[in-house]
This record gives sequence, C-alpha cells and structure tokens, in this order.
Amino acid sequence: YALSNLAFQRRNNAEAERYARRALERNPNSARYRRHLGATLYRQGRVSEAVVLFRQVLHDNPNDSSARRYLEAATKRR
Repeated sequence: YALSNLAFQRRNNAEAERYARRALERNPNSARYRRHLGATLYRQGRVSEAVVLFRQVLHDNPNDSSARRYLEAATKRR
C-alpha cells in the first residue's frame, strides 16, 4: 500500500494501480486499499470501475466520507 500511495502522490497512475491491486490481493477485506484502488482508477478516467469499488467500501462502511466524496465526484463525471 505504501508504494502505491507514493506512486499516487507522484501521479504515476499505472504504478499506483499495480501496487494497489497487490495490496488488495493480500488483504481483500481492506476498505482502505479498495478505496485507494478506486481513487487510482478514477484518476485514470476509469470511472465505472472506480464507482464499483467506492460502492463496495460504502456498503461495508456507510460512514466512509472519503469514499462518499469520490463516489459523488465519479457520479457527476459519468
């Protein structure tokens, strides 16, 4: 996850996605990793894929304000 976050901050989206997917494979129940992968996909314009992830996060934790903001932005962008 840390490597994905670093790549995300550097706007290296492909690398951020690769590391985010690895982190999520190792911990598939992590809302944090799922949200981060969604943000990475959203940044790449892959909005539909990102929406699925944000909805999964909110299903498990309806109070996740970050996922909710991303979902609202993604819904407007569609």
